[in-house]
Amino acid sequence: MGCDVLFDVLTPKQALFFWAVGRELKSRGVEASYVTRSYEQLDWVERDLGLEALKIGRFGEESLEGKMVASTERQAALIGIVRELRPKITASSGSIELCRVSYGLSVKHYLASDTSHSPVNRVCVPLSDLVATPFFIPIKEWKRWATPSTRFLRYRALDPIAWMRRLDYRRALTSHRRYVLVRPPERKASYLQVKGLEDTSTLVRNLRAQYDGEVLVVSRYRDDAYLLAQGSEKGVKLLTEPTLLLPLIAGAEAVFSGGGTTAQEAALLGVPTFTFYPGEMPAVHRFLMRRGLLREVNADERSITAALELARDSGFRNNLEDRARRLRDAMEDPAIALAEALAAGLR
Repeated sequence: MGCDVLFDVLTPKQALFFWAVGRELKSRGVEASYVTRSYEQLDWVERDLGLEALKIGRFGEESLEGKMVASTERQAALIGIVRELRPKITASSGSIELCRVSYGLSVKHYLASDTSHSPVNRVCVPLSDLVATPFFIPIKEWKRWATPSTRFLRYRALDPIAWMRRLDYRRALTSHRRYVLVRPPERKASYLQVKGLEDTSTLVRNLRAQYDGEVLVVSRYRDDAYLLAQGSEKGVKLLTEPTLLLPLIAGAEAVFSGGGTTAQEAALLGVPTFTFYPGEMPAVHRFLMRRGLLREVNADERSITAALELARDSGFRNNLEDRARRLRDAMEDPAIALAEALAAGLR
């Protein structure tokens, strides 16, 4: 039993990205395998993509202590998996466990990431042979963690392009309702440690008071859905079952995102997109802001009013769609770029 490349998939975004890379590797005769973890956000995407992955360990939930215990247990379990599969290269978007195991067993590790702000980079970057990342992220944000031997692959694309070019996201929706979409922040992420969903709840209430369509809130966790439901009212719909968001984003009149991937997807589709990201603005968000495809919003009534007025402007929407289309068309395929780098590393 063995494989050429072993991917560690920790989030739905990583599943989508490495699924696309794996398809490119297969077309080049390269055998890829996947490991993942027990995590309520992952099961649906593995099922929908037909991604066969071996579950190793679990998600450590929101406390730092819980994350540390889960990470330590998972690292020990991965030693046996890497020994058994004998990959020539491992790859992740910031798996501390796989980076440490790969380094300890003398296996090359490639880091593919668009989150230069994540604290896992303190460990993952110096233990990686190559860092693959969007060109639009300043290289200095990566080099602060790099060693003299670290190599960089900078592709002229944002990561969602990899699955947007391979998935049918414009399939017909089940209804013709009008709605705006709200995506809460990833409050359990180690790099945010967001306390509660107060800003999201306030934003939803102000949207409901001013918007005459439906406010569709896509929660991340079951307990998030419970907390948000406490302040919900008629006109607010909570989507609690994890699902591919691209079709919902494509049909929305506007998207309000506290996360990273949803904001990128919506901006690249030319949907009026407003971010209420609760930390330092990521580099890819800053890039989209400079392109006029993403705007920052607060949860207060005045800010929501201005955002909705802008989203209703047909001239603004048409210009946004044109800008987004031209940007998408100009981008290279990041899945191909990474697959070619992995294939070259096997030679």
